Amino acid sequence: MAEIFEELKISYHKIRTWTIDAFYRETRNNMLKRKADGCEAVEMECASIMAVGQFRQREVYEFLYAADCLDGFEWDARILGNIPDDIKEEILTVALQVAVRL
Repeated sequence: MAEIFEELKISYHKIRTWTIDAFYRETRNNMLKRKADGCEAVEMECASIMAVGQFRQREVYEFLYAADCLDGFEWDARILGNIPDDIKEEILTVALQVAVRL
Protein backbone atom coordinates (compact mmCIF):
# COMPACT_ATOMS: atom_id res chain seq x y z
CA MET A 1 0.00 0.00 0.00
CA ALA A 2 2.92 2.36 0.67
CA GLU A 3 4.02 1.96 -2.95
CA ILE A 4 0.50 2.83 -4.11
CA PHE A 5 0.39 5.92 -1.89
CA GLU A 6 3.76 7.01 -3.27
CA GLU A 7 2.53 6.48 -6.84
CA LEU A 8 -0.55 8.59 -6.06
CA LYS A 9 1.62 11.21 -4.32
CA ILE A 10 -0.31 10.84 -1.07
CA SER A 11 1.64 11.57 2.10
CA TYR A 12 1.39 8.88 4.75
CA HIS A 13 2.93 7.66 7.96
CA LYS A 14 3.40 4.01 8.84
CA ILE A 15 2.43 3.79 12.48
CA ARG A 16 1.58 1.28 15.15
CA THR A 17 -2.00 1.40 16.43
CA TRP A 18 -3.88 -0.21 19.25
CA THR A 19 -7.45 -1.34 19.16
CA ILE A 20 -10.20 -0.85 21.68
CA ASP A 21 -13.62 -2.44 21.90
CA ALA A 22 -15.76 0.41 23.22
CA PHE A 23 -16.06 4.17 23.24
CA TYR A 24 -14.53 6.10 26.11
CA ARG A 25 -12.09 3.40 27.18
CA GLU A 26 -9.15 5.43 25.93
CA THR A 27 -8.22 6.53 29.42
CA ARG A 28 -5.16 8.71 29.97
CA ASN A 29 -3.28 5.83 31.62
CA ASN A 30 -4.10 3.44 28.76
CA MET A 31 -3.05 6.06 26.23
CA LEU A 32 0.27 6.61 28.00
CA LYS A 33 0.93 2.85 28.15
CA ARG A 34 0.19 2.39 24.46
CA LYS A 35 2.35 5.38 23.54
CA ALA A 36 5.18 3.82 25.56
CA ASP A 37 4.66 0.68 23.42
CA GLY A 38 5.16 2.81 20.31
CA CYS A 39 1.52 3.26 19.30
CA GLU A 40 0.42 6.51 17.70
CA ALA A 41 -3.31 5.94 17.16
CA VAL A 42 -6.29 4.08 18.55
CA GLU A 43 -8.97 2.50 16.38
CA MET A 44 -12.03 0.31 16.80
CA GLU A 45 -12.60 -1.26 13.40
CA CYS A 46 -9.30 -2.32 11.83
CA ALA A 47 -8.56 -5.17 14.22
CA SER A 48 -11.98 -6.70 13.57
CA ILE A 49 -11.58 -6.45 9.81
CA MET A 50 -8.07 -7.92 10.04
CA ALA A 51 -9.37 -10.83 12.16
CA VAL A 52 -11.99 -11.63 9.52
CA GLY A 53 -9.32 -11.48 6.81
CA GLN A 54 -7.09 -13.85 8.76
CA PHE A 55 -10.00 -16.22 9.40
CA ARG A 56 -10.98 -16.17 5.69
CA GLN A 57 -7.30 -16.34 4.67
CA ARG A 58 -7.60 -13.14 2.64
CA GLU A 59 -5.26 -10.18 2.45
CA VAL A 60 -6.56 -7.02 4.08
CA TYR A 61 -5.38 -3.49 3.34
CA GLU A 62 -6.34 -0.68 5.69
CA PHE A 63 -5.57 2.99 6.02
CA LEU A 64 -6.68 5.44 8.66
CA TYR A 65 -7.35 9.14 8.75
CA ALA A 66 -7.39 11.18 11.93
CA ALA A 67 -10.67 12.82 12.87
CA ASP A 68 -10.06 13.67 16.53
CA CYS A 69 -7.16 13.67 18.98
CA LEU A 70 -6.96 12.08 22.42
CA ASP A 71 -3.32 12.89 23.06
CA GLY A 72 -3.72 16.06 25.09
CA PHE A 73 -5.15 16.73 28.51
CA GLU A 74 -8.48 17.53 26.86
CA TRP A 75 -10.20 15.76 23.96
CA ASP A 76 -9.84 17.62 20.67
CA ALA A 77 -12.84 16.70 18.51
CA ARG A 78 -11.34 18.37 15.42
CA ILE A 79 -13.58 17.14 12.54
CA LEU A 80 -15.08 14.09 14.29
CA GLY A 81 -18.80 13.97 13.50
CA ASN A 82 -18.45 16.87 11.09
CA ILE A 83 -16.25 15.60 8.28
CA PRO A 84 -16.60 17.92 5.28
CA ASP A 85 -17.97 16.33 2.12
CA ASP A 86 -14.82 17.09 0.14
CA ILE A 87 -12.73 15.12 2.65
CA LYS A 88 -15.18 12.21 2.52
CA GLU A 89 -14.91 12.23 -1.26
CA GLU A 90 -11.12 12.36 -1.10
CA ILE A 91 -10.99 9.37 1.29
CA LEU A 92 -13.33 7.39 -0.99
CA THR A 93 -11.20 8.27 -4.02
CA VAL A 94 -8.05 7.06 -2.26
CA ALA A 95 -9.76 3.81 -1.27
CA LEU A 96 -10.97 3.21 -4.83
CA GLN A 97 -7.55 4.01 -6.30
CA VAL A 98 -5.92 1.54 -3.90
CA ALA A 99 -8.52 -1.13 -4.75
CA VAL A 100 -7.98 -0.68 -8.49
CA ARG A 101 -4.20 -1.05 -8.11
CA LEU A 102 -4.42 -4.11 -5.90
